[in-house]
Amino acid sequence: MPHRREDASFVLLEALAEAGQPLGARQAKAALASAGISISESSASRLLRDLHGEGLVATAGAKGRVITEEGRRRVAELHGVAATSARLQQAVDVRAAKDLLDLLHARRTVEREIVREAAEHAGEKDLTDLRDLTRRHALCISKGEVPQTPGLDFHRRIIRLSRNRPLRAMADVVLGPRYNRVETLLDIIMGNHHTETKSVGEHERILDAIAAGDAATAERTMNDHLLRMSEEVERYLPADNDPLFQRLLSWMDTQESLRPA
Repeated sequence: MPHRREDASFVLLEALAEAGQPLGARQAKAALASAGISISESSASRLLRDLHGEGLVATAGAKGRVITEEGRRRVAELHGVAATSARLQQAVDVRAAKDLLDLLHARRTVEREIVREAAEHAGEKDLTDLRDLTRRHALCISKGEVPQTPGLDFHRRIIRLSRNRPLRAMADVVLGPRYNRVETLLDIIMGNHHTETKSVGEHERILDAIAAGDAATAERTMNDHLLRMSEEVERYLPADNDPLFQRLLSWMDTQESLRPA
């Protein structure tokens, strides 16, 4: 089974932390196999040596290796990261109309800061990519196709220009793969209002500000763009009409299940 070295290292450190006794290559291989990671005994031995080199395990004579205090700290740290990631993913799991509005508000908070950086750092290749996405977005709408991919990719491409790692990490969570489902919801709402072309014009104005290096205008235009979408969602899905939102989600889930694997 394919695996990442980081995953195997974490599983092995967990096994060592729980074992309470030294583990050799054979036991390490068995511990990894129980977690669904299949590697040879020699590979398990190399992995133990690598962990030893990082100070995460120590030799216990001929019996094998035991986890060090630094290793235990690493396990605790990785558990914390995993728990945080799970909470973040849960936070962007849209299940009600209010969830969608909260997520759009989070996008506005993060993206208006990121687009300032885009205006300050975008190069010609970046501008060319963004222009191509706006053209594809307009073409999709003119053909009556779902514009989800180029429209969403426009925002994701801007995020790649950020040099602020915390901001970029937050944006990657908010606009991660789970957001594709949200974008489909927005497409349905905008289509119902016949306002799909507004997003194209707004994207073009954002791009013009980025190309001009005008950070203030880029921020203001991005803010107005996402605020307009929030207002459309509020008109379409008032707080007392959550059943409509649930029907939309159910329909989308049904369509997803009907797609060929």
